[in-house]
Parts: sequence; C-alpha cells; structure tokens
Amino acid sequence: MEAEVRALRAQISPHFIYNSLNAIASFINTDPERARELVVEFADFTRYSFRRHGDFTTLAEEAPLH
Repeated sequence: MEAEVRALRAQISPHFIYNSLNAIASFINTDPERARELVVEFADFTRYSFRRHGDFTTLAEEAPLH
C-alpha cells in the first residue's frame, strides 16, 4: 500500500502543476471568483496529497483552511 501511495504521489509532476496553474490563471480576468475557488481547491488537493503518510487521516488534516 505504501508503495502504491508513493507511486501516486510521484505522478503529481511539475507538468501537472504548471497546467493547473495555467488553467487557474486563465480565469483571473474573466471570472475572478472561479479563479479563487480553483486556487483553494488546488491548495487543498496539494495539502492532502503531500501530507498523507499513513492509512488514516486525522480530522485536523481534513479540516479546510478557508
């Protein structure tokens, strides 16, 4: 299981991050509220992806920061 989690984390490549940020940037002028929502969702995704180390997640880890 741990190897599977590591493999999934490795798939979050710099190219994926670049594409995600470019997509978000495309909304800044036309739909700033949507851009904000996407930034928050991307932050939540990366926080969860990079912090999860075990089989369980605590409530504190799941609690949104916004």
